[in-house]
Amino acid sequence: MRTHGAYGTYTAGCRCDPCKAAKCAYQRERRRVVRARANRHTDLLLGDPGGTGRIGSRRHVIGTAAHGQPATYIEQGCRCWPCTDAYSGKRATEKSRQSARARAVA
Repeated sequence: MRTHGAYGTYTAGCRCDPCKAAKCAYQRERRRVVRARANRHTDLLLGDPGGTGRIGSRRHVIGTAAHGQPATYIEQGCRCWPCTDAYSGKRATEKSRQSARARAVA
């Protein structure tokens, strides 16, 4: 018998409210730990070294991260240009899918 309100039960397929809350708590803690670890390896990047004409702002770059992936932007908080671009592309795709679904329903 499965225990509800546990992350393992959520990963096994249960979507009850206690299991969803356990998943959220697990992810929140995991992100906190990963970001704390990453902060020890953060370099501060000023401007855009690629010269793409972006306004130079202070960007936190996680030196040990796998760059150019939306997950690195979300989970580790890396704000280098490749990670930012990957996340922006992911969000644009998600928004276009949501718009298409909304038009299909209406």
